[in-house]
Amino acid sequence: MKNAEIKNTLSQISSSLEALEKGFQIVKIEEVKKGDFFKRLRKGEPSSKVYAKGGFDRFEKKYIGEDWDDISREIYLKKGTLVAVGFDF
Repeated sequence: MKNAEIKNTLSQISSSLEALEKGFQIVKIEEVKKGDFFKRLRKGEPSSKVYAKGGFDRFEKKYIGEDWDDISREIYLKKGTLVAVGFDF
């Protein structure tokens, strides 16, 4: 492994441990089951908006996140996007 890869891996492990201490878990969007709730991450912290995972849009080649508060709003997330799960709301 190169030094940059090692630093990146250590950074991910460190942020995951910090997230567990705060009461949520960081996972990739493809690991979230359809219908489960998640929050987007901004600078390692979960946002205030809650989304429910929809399906996969084959045309856009992205995962759909349906806004919990506004049924007419949805977001599209690329494969590999990190999200927060396991929180109370």
